[in-house]
Amino acid sequence: MKKKWYICLSMTLALMVFLTAMNGLRRKEEALASRIAPKVLRFHVLANSDSPEDQALKLEVKDLLLDTTRPEAGGTGLTKDQAASYILEHKAFLEQTAEAYMESRGFSYGADIRLERCLFPEKTYGDMTFPAGTYDAVRVLLGEGKGKNFWCV
Repeated sequence: MKKKWYICLSMTLALMVFLTAMNGLRRKEEALASRIAPKVLRFHVLANSDSPEDQALKLEVKDLLLDTTRPEAGGTGLTKDQAASYILEHKAFLEQTAEAYMESRGFSYGADIRLERCLFPEKTYGDMTFPAGTYDAVRVLLGEGKGKNFWCV
């Protein structure tokens, strides 16, 4: 009887240690995200739907818009505020560029570019990992923007 009690107690303590460690990791990631977020403008394209065609188009439009804005905006040397200003100043042109590309590929819906605050999951780009957290973002909605994505606030 005592042996079962010790096993139960040991398992409970192990579970508590594990949960405490996981909570510490989550807090560390949240702290990192809160330090990074004020300096970063994330880029998020939402597909019209979950269809394979719409999801593939989303990636093509993402690449098109990034390739269009990088040279025009002076590469990656802009501050977050400068990048946001550039996007707002060129919003109509960027939307038209995306729509013309989508039309050339046989898609007849529009593109809507917005600046919003979004809750992003953890994401790794090359050797850089952004922790989950709320970031300012350039959001591009293709058509109805109903593809599986994460939420903005």
